[in-house]
Amino acid sequence: MKNNSLLSVFVAIFLSLSLLAPAIGVQAQDDEPANEALLTLIDGMTPEERVGQLFLVSFDGASVDDESQIAALLADYPVGGVMLRADRGNFALPDPNALQQLVIDLQRKNWEAARVERLDPVSGEPFQPEYLPLWVGLSLDEATGSAENALSGLSVLPSPMAIGATWQPDLAANVGESLGSELAALGINLYLGPALDVVSDPMPASSGDMGVSAFGGNPYWVSQMGTAFIRGLRSGSDGKLLLVATHFPGRGSADRAPNEELATVRKPLAELQNADLTPFAAAVNSMDGIDGLLVSHIRYEGFQGTIRPTTRPLSLDEKSLSDLLTNAPFADWRANGGLLVSDDLGTPAIRSFYSPGNENFYATLIARDAFLAGNDLLYMGNIISSDAPDNYTSVRRTLDFFAQKYREDSAFAARVDAALLRILAKKEALYPNFSLYAATHPQGFDEIGTHAQAVFDVAQRSATLINPSLNDLDALLPNPPGVKEQIFFLTDVQPASQCPLCGSIFGLQRNSLRDAVLRLYGLGGAQEVREGNLSTYTFDDLPSLYIESDEFGMLDSLQAAEWVVISLGGNQQIDALRQFLNDFQPLLREKKVILYTFTTPYLLDATDISKFTAYYAIYSYAPPFLDVAARLLFKELTPEGASPVDISGSGYELDTVLQPDPDQYLTLGLALPLEPPPTPAADSATLAPTMIPMFSVGDTLSVRTGTIYDYNGNPVPDGTLATFTLTMSGESGINQRIEAQTVSGVAQADFQLSEIGLLDIRVSSGNATVSETLRLDISDDGIAAAITIIPPALLPQSTSTPTIEMTPTPTSIPSAYVQDGKIRFGAWGVSLLLWLLGSLLAYMAGERIESRRWGVRWALTTLLGGLIAYNYLALNLPGATIVTADGLSGVIIAIVFAEILGWLAGWLWLRGALE
Repeated sequence: MKNNSLLSVFVAIFLSLSLLAPAIGVQAQDDEPANEALLTLIDGMTPEERVGQLFLVSFDGASVDDESQIAALLADYPVGGVMLRADRGNFALPDPNALQQLVIDLQRKNWEAARVERLDPVSGEPFQPEYLPLWVGLSLDEATGSAENALSGLSVLPSPMAIGATWQPDLAANVGESLGSELAALGINLYLGPALDVVSDPMPASSGDMGVSAFGGNPYWVSQMGTAFIRGLRSGSDGKLLLVATHFPGRGSADRAPNEELATVRKPLAELQNADLTPFAAAVNSMDGIDGLLVSHIRYEGFQGTIRPTTRPLSLDEKSLSDLLTNAPFADWRANGGLLVSDDLGTPAIRSFYSPGNENFYATLIARDAFLAGNDLLYMGNIISSDAPDNYTSVRRTLDFFAQKYREDSAFAARVDAALLRILAKKEALYPNFSLYAATHPQGFDEIGTHAQAVFDVAQRSATLINPSLNDLDALLPNPPGVKEQIFFLTDVQPASQCPLCGSIFGLQRNSLRDAVLRLYGLGGAQEVREGNLSTYTFDDLPSLYIESDEFGMLDSLQAAEWVVISLGGNQQIDALRQFLNDFQPLLREKKVILYTFTTPYLLDATDISKFTAYYAIYSYAPPFLDVAARLLFKELTPEGASPVDISGSGYELDTVLQPDPDQYLTLGLALPLEPPPTPAADSATLAPTMIPMFSVGDTLSVRTGTIYDYNGNPVPDGTLATFTLTMSGESGINQRIEAQTVSGVAQADFQLSEIGLLDIRVSSGNATVSETLRLDISDDGIAAAITIIPPALLPQSTSTPTIEMTPTPTSIPSAYVQDGKIRFGAWGVSLLLWLLGSLLAYMAGERIESRRWGVRWALTTLLGGLIAYNYLALNLPGATIVTADGLSGVIIAIVFAEILGWLAGWLWLRGALE
């Protein structure tokens, strides 16, 4: 039977207290009773069962047979979950079926272990363990080496930066939905991602540079993309994934890669709150909020002012982590069951921090420190104690240590139970009643590998032209490569192996781009190129250019080529690229040199960029992105993306391009309720007329802008300032200015109507100063007035306001002859017939009344009158819309009337001139 000693009662009391103790990290909701069923479940668990749920372990190989270490561990310890890793050989499997079976085998082994009666190590009494489904999780960075590579048989993924370059959150949601559905179909129920880091200051020369693994460099847009991706993951998995965002509180500014050596971020807490923490705050605060946060092993300099200049690794620093979590919205999220997951405790960085000489390194102490810092789940990774032969032994000793400490330290036990309550609440949300069937019967397997369209959409919308501008591109490259022209491909090969035992799988191969060109434009495609005219080389072949006996014929190919197409896959070959450009600059000047960067766009400086005819950022070398690069080369696609990070070499700065575009026309409207009006009864004979808002003195006038766009054509980030200006022509001549911040690109302001007179409201935002005027004439007779919105073209020009040339926008009123940019041939044809008919009638009348010469004169003046009317209406000059309001009949009346006036004026003038 279960342990029913006084100790368990004592622990239960501490558990209840822990639900109210901020130090332990759990706060009971005033309006929600504690989950009594889970508390009862916990009360019946042994210390070994309780502490086991805190651990995420890993194992070697791709088998869960009875002789495997993971089977032995599950048989003896009810651990919380298992993380699948490439470096442990977990993906050495032939196809997704085998991976799904591995996940199911893990869940079954866990269930079988719970069916075996055990002896309590203290009392010696037998008991039946509780069955709790495993977390089976992965991180794509660990599984594939990079976030955009796919496991064997699964759909490829775009890199996060490629998603960010689309500036379309819906596309991020589509990719998240694709990934979520495939992970859930495999039985994966824990995903460490997405990464919500903000790369505000790219550091291409630093090992800490995140590459294309971040959505971008602006906190608002990283928030938008990250929350959309999370929404997609939630939807695609049908809520069957525990989602843990990485790498809290952000390592976008880390000075080095944190896996080999502890990285440092030099930012005070206030700066973190305004930038790095913003996406995490959005993730925990969104409707599809994140379940957990992966706490990174990063130290922060200046985090707590001058008291402690540099923190311990945040994952091990209780004080610093607590300081972060007491801020909104993290405090409420944590109180409502949000999980904290430690980053991999087995990294070399943690080992060197605890044991610089590689001695006296104990997994028990590291796990204890991480838990006491506030982490609920402890990701053990490949941790190996200095006194243990392997990871398996180290984990077993750590589990024993935690169970013993649970029995000896009541405060520690209370912490364990508080963390356990949060963990079990998340498991119950995925598996109600902890069903084995649900854990071993994932759904949707047929959809695995079928989400190519979502990836291609991102590839097409993210492709970015860095240099030259789009307007100059056609002048420099008026035509794609001709069928007789030769193309020299130079590729920076990038390997991407999903596990050490799977062999080399190259993400970017020597022939990758050439093959995409041949598939689309060779004999099997559009037949615009010949295979014999395409030569392919890698950066490793570059030394042969300097050897007289060039066995590869590389120099001959380079000299014969009209096009040189370079594919850059990483930052390792930057020096080799620069040397190539410098040494062969005279030869390359005669050619069209195209650079595709399939990695980050900020690796080159201005001098480097100036040596290319065109420079594109593609952000990923997954097959759909290679196809897009080929289509760009042959001018089949126009690049639509924009870099989500700064590019110093081209002068591209997010702080500038995310400001309001000065060439836009700001619109204004009333901030009316957005709810639709009540639906009329089905038997209503007529609809109620639309109510026009009326205003008088004493009312509040709420005004909002239309969407304000940045230089990239996207809504400006939240918090962008818009200035509303109110002027009145009354006695006081009131002039008010209200500054408001945008939300989803829209700003709103409220004005109190306190005087009679003519009231005008305009708006500006940054350098965008051309706006509509919202006009209200409040009379002194007490009659309420309606709002009039006046376009800027109809307002009198002020000498104090600079004239801004505006491009015609879709909001302009169409003319009688042009609508939506197309000629209205009906109106034009009628006008032509009226000219001919009117001129013919005038000629016949003149010839009969006067003479043939007068007939010609009358015909010409009549035609002239018709032409004047036509041009007046076609140019949409003032008053034209009144004439054309009745459609074609108005046009006919106007032209006939003008022709009569033209005949009469011409007759009188000519008669007077001749006499």
